[in-house]
Amino acid sequence: MWFVELANEHELEIYSGDHKGFSGIAVFSLDKQNRYFLEKRWAEDGDVFTAFMMNPSKAAHNISDPTVDQLINVAKKNGCNALNVVNVSSVIEGNSKNLIDTQFQYNQVNWAFVSSALRQSKYVFLGWGVKGQLGIRNQLKMQPSIKHIFETEKEKLYVYEVLKSIDQKFKRLNLHYAPHPRPQANIKKYIEAPIVRIENLEFEMLFM
Repeated sequence: MWFVELANEHELEIYSGDHKGFSGIAVFSLDKQNRYFLEKRWAEDGDVFTAFMMNPSKAAHNISDPTVDQLINVAKKNGCNALNVVNVSSVIEGNSKNLIDTQFQYNQVNWAFVSSALRQSKYVFLGWGVKGQLGIRNQLKMQPSIKHIFETEKEKLYVYEVLKSIDQKFKRLNLHYAPHPRPQANIKKYIEAPIVRIENLEFEMLFM
């Protein structure tokens, strides 16, 4: 498997296990401070749904969390047999308020997993929130070629919606973002919402 090859290439740890009837695989750094890849699978072969989020929380090969559970349901509704999760930042932190800018710096290993996951998927869902959007922006400045990864897979890209930040501190940035599946202000907002394909203008807003 592609993620096994990448994990071996970069001397990362691969773990597998089961949780609530799903088989799981996770790729961690040796110190377990970073998670580069997560898979939850409920059937062999078939299409893969990849969620590109802000950063890893507590979910792993043998445990889930409400966000992963919600995305599993979305993947099933769209006829997929597995959920893969990659992130803007690979740093494990359950509270997004504790994440700082330096934890969103461009990481070549992380992007090796991101780009490979996108290529292997039928659907790619973006749900990285405002802080993840800021991270993407900063990484695009460091590595403009990131945009090409998404342009190549643009027909696969989906969101719940694309929003404009109303936070005054981001007013000068004209910041648009792909909201997290469970926004802190209303965690059930998207629980039954369909995902929609990103339009060209929305794409440019997210990757400007």
